Parts: sequence; structure tokens; C-alpha cells
Amino acid sequence: MFQDWNLSHLLAISGLHVGLLMTCLYFFGLYIVKLSVERMQLILFLFLPIYPLLSGAAPSVWRASLLALFLLVLRKLKIKLPTTSILSIVFFVMVLTNPYHVYSIAFQFSFIVTYAILFSRKLLSGDIGFVWISLRISFISLMVLLPIQIQLFYQFQPLSVLVNLIVVPYFTLFVLPFLLLICFSAMILRSFRYGLMYFNLFIPIF
Repeated sequence: MFQDWNLSHLLAISGLHVGLLMTCLYFFGLYIVKLSVERMQLILFLFLPIYPLLSGAAPSVWRASLLALFLLVLRKLKIKLPTTSILSIVFFVMVLTNPYHVYSIAFQFSFIVTYAILFSRKLLSGDIGFVWISLRISFISLMVLLPIQIQLFYQFQPLSVLVNLIVVPYFTLFVLPFLLLICFSAMILRSFRYGLMYFNLFIPIF
């Protein structure tokens, strides 16, 4: 059903997940742990190259992680480059490290959609509201991927523009944050459980 409605990108770890995880980690470090901005940037520098390896090394994850990493480094060095140029650097880095990336559908879709959105910033700027921006992003994504979808899958779903408008915010605002919360809660509870177990083992010694 997700494939028929062009919603498979919600089930794969992609740039959406990387951006959301970075945002949660950044605000958690700044406002909960009370770390400085410099330390949080250092944590992100260390986190971004490792996360794609932990999540399966999908091309879309490498694209999002490397793009964020280059943006952070260039901002730290106070070097201003257009985002399209930085994305091109990421493209060449990925192709040079593994030329077979160009045959990956995830690689093609990820870069084509990202380039299309970046080059369509004038259509997405202005006071037009979140709904219209989301609708235009979905429409642009559908149009630029349409030739590849027809060639590879022999079908496309024109109503996916409207479906994405509803499902993407739902996954972004509810499903993914709650999944992250459940994962972090499980890790904390497991650590507390093991700590309590070791504490009970050492009590008889004293």
C-alpha cells in the first residue's frame, strides 16, 4: 500500500529521519543536559559520520549526513557557499568513494529531489503558509521523479501529492518523535535495570 501511494520513503531511513534525529539531539543537549553550543556541534561532528553506518549505510542517509556535516564545518570556518554547491561536493565525494552509487534508486531519488527543492526555493518562499509549501514540495518531488518512476515501476499515483500532505506531517510530528522517545526510554530503563542488578549483587559483599 505504501509503494502504491508513493509513500515508501516514510518507511526507509532517509534525510527526514536524519534531520529529525539531529534536531532532537541538538535541543536535548542544549536545553536538557545544558551543554554549550560548541560542545553540541562537536557531538554532531562525531555523530554524523557514524550514524549512516549504524543505520545501514543507505545512500539517502549518507547524503543527508554528509550535507549536514559539511554545512556545520563551513559555518564553523565562516565559509559561505550555496547549498547547491555543498550538495554537489557531497555528490562527488559519494561517487568517488563508491561509483556504483549512481545505479542505486535511493541515490538517484535522494539527490534529484533535493536538487529540485533547492532550485525551487523561489516557489517555496514568501508568506504562503505551511500547507501550500508542503503541497508544492510534494508536487515538485512527484514531477521530477515521474520519468524515473514510469521507467522503473511503470506506474505512478497522481493523488500521492495530497496523501503526502497528510501523511508526512503525521509521521514527522507524531510517529517518528514517539518512536525516538520509546527507543530512548527503553535504553534508559535497561541501563537502570542493569545498574540495579549489579547493585543488588554487590550489597551482600558489604
